[in-house]
Amino acid sequence: LSPYAVGNSQKYDEYYGFIYNTSKVKFVKSLGFYPDKNNDFIREPYGAMFKSKNIDFILVTVHLIYGDSQEQREKEAKKLIDVYNYFQNLDSKENDVIILGDFNLPAYNDAFKNLFSHKDKIFYAISPTNKTTLGKNGLANSYDNIFYSFKYTKEYTGNNGVYNYVENYMSKYKNPYETLRKSFSDHLPVFIELENSKDDD
Repeated sequence: LSPYAVGNSQKYDEYYGFIYNTSKVKFVKSLGFYPDKNNDFIREPYGAMFKSKNIDFILVTVHLIYGDSQEQREKEAKKLIDVYNYFQNLDSKENDVIILGDFNLPAYNDAFKNLFSHKDKIFYAISPTNKTTLGKNGLANSYDNIFYSFKYTKEYTGNNGVYNYVENYMSKYKNPYETLRKSFSDHLPVFIELENSKDDD
């Protein structure tokens, strides 16, 4: 869990957290918040290092602004390249930096172009055709994703997806989308699979 909440008001302050299976994944250390000197983010991204057998990796979780306009969202998204570079340069031995979270934009948005043109060949894992947010009557937007480096995260198997837990409640509620988005979450979990038994390059 991050040491404190971030946001612009008491109503929207949020903690970041990582939940993991301790029999499969080891928490190595917290890397703290991205030092947002220019106040580019309403909620500064937060990173931590983990290890699973032969692979170690940095997870950087983000929740970009929803804002009153798409321009506000795009402004933050364009700064993700700085976030990637910051965590990439913290440890010369660590190159697997994975950025994940709620971006409030689909991955095909032009605001991600500079991140995807990075020399480390960064790209998204979850196809923008997969909707990940719950609307009042169905799935609404493709806002949740996982960005990884083709160059360094070679342990990624290509297996990814979205877990639609709403399907488990279709017969229980008259409108499960509206019920669950209010009582549980308005987002679906997304995932990628990493192979942890290969030797490091």
